[in-house]
Amino acid sequence: MKKIAIFLAFFAFLPLFSACKDNKTGQQGDKKALINNVSYNSLTEAVEGAKEGDTIEIYDDLLDHKNVVIDKPLTIKGILASNKVKPKFYGSITIDLSGEKDSVSIEDIDLVHDGVDEEGKNNDTRIGINVIDGGLELKKSKISVFDSSSAPEAVGIVISRKEGSVNVMPFVIEGNSLDGYDVHEGQLNAAMIIKSNKAGKLAKLSLDPSKVYDDNTFAH
Repeated sequence: MKKIAIFLAFFAFLPLFSACKDNKTGQQGDKKALINNVSYNSLTEAVEGAKEGDTIEIYDDLLDHKNVVIDKPLTIKGILASNKVKPKFYGSITIDLSGEKDSVSIEDIDLVHDGVDEEGKNNDTRIGINVIDGGLELKKSKISVFDSSSAPEAVGIVISRKEGSVNVMPFVIEGNSLDGYDVHEGQLNAAMIIKSNKAGKLAKLSLDPSKVYDDNTFAH
């Protein structure tokens, strides 16, 4: 009789075990951007919630359709699907870091920006990745504009530093592809622009243009 009671008790708890398992699988399937197991539905929210040095893991497409300003050192890492497809981020990124050794790392992201100029820093998506100040490590990612025909001034990547910048971090740009930046007459349009300061150079910047060109794929 005792054995029968134990047997019945096991079956009574079996649905509970199954529910817990299903719930865990559901949570994993719903996650888009994670920071230390905390989930966010957009890169905008994830950057706002991140602390200096945090890693934002991107599992699914993020439809921000706006410019995300990053003012603290972070890592943004795309988690490839089983078919090796990179997660997409629909939007643009501006990097503006003030510290001497502040840098942002971006890897395995398929970034698609709208390429439009609208009022407000979060609505100007002309530039895919715009470095105003700080370091950048960009690897194995794709940068493209959503519709080049309607975005004549779209630029994939702009690299610059502020006058008097104290940042000493390098730019590492390799294994990426830049696509969709057609030439439009009378418009400044390019896959990548390196901006010099008033003195005609970028202070504390170590960047070999030939290496950048050889280590990346440009459609045009």
